[in-house]
Amino acid sequence: MELVTLAQRPEIAEAMQQINIAAWPAFMKQAGASDRHWSTLLQVYPEYQLALCDNDHHVMAIGHLIPAIWDGTSDGLPNGWDDVLMTALNRRGRSFNAICMMGAVVSPNSRTSGLGLSLLRMMKTFAFEHSPVLIAPVRPVLKPRYPLTPIERYIRWTYRNGASLPFDPWLRVHVRLGATIIKGAPHSMVVTGSVAQWESWSGMRFPESGLYIVPDALHAISIDYLNDAGKYEEPHVWVHYPFSQD
Repeated sequence: MELVTLAQRPEIAEAMQQINIAAWPAFMKQAGASDRHWSTLLQVYPEYQLALCDNDHHVMAIGHLIPAIWDGTSDGLPNGWDDVLMTALNRRGRSFNAICMMGAVVSPNSRTSGLGLSLLRMMKTFAFEHSPVLIAPVRPVLKPRYPLTPIERYIRWTYRNGASLPFDPWLRVHVRLGATIIKGAPHSMVVTGSVAQWESWSGMRFPESGLYIVPDALHAISIDYLNDAGKYEEPHVWVHYPFSQD
């Protein structure tokens, strides 16, 4: 396997985009900061967009990094995914003191055992070549099964009673690679749309105002019929990787 950047191989942009499209729920690709500004991110920071390719140069997995600002304190962390993205785009050409992992996705056709772990290892090594500070707003993979549980409580769940490893398997992967869980980010990514849009994205009907559980959402969706609006605030988990030369 070979790790390449979008700057080195601009022709892989479409393959990277297709992997992202297949990975995320419809509502996350329609009306959030990622939908409005993702193409700009790829254009401004192609040297931080990574692809893991096989011997035939097929893209097997992708990883997105972005320069960030962090003062090293829990309170000083960005609000979440949207905040990191917009800060990086608004501060382009200016100095940063950290690298942030924005996502790591394995192609549906390449989901062999351990590929996600290999990708994270390579992303970690790559990031530390550019900065001694590495953070990530992690999307916990089992959280859609527990949408009513606040993220602050979810991150305290453990794999087994008395165990120190997190309950969530994707968080466990990060921790086993050396990351430390800092805190939950309950408003990390915000998606808004009309009631009709939310019905289209979710495949559900919303007969009245209220909170609804939508497939693949990490938290309930708030529907407001009076203002013809639906709002989703996706929670993530902030982790920090201490600097390592490994």
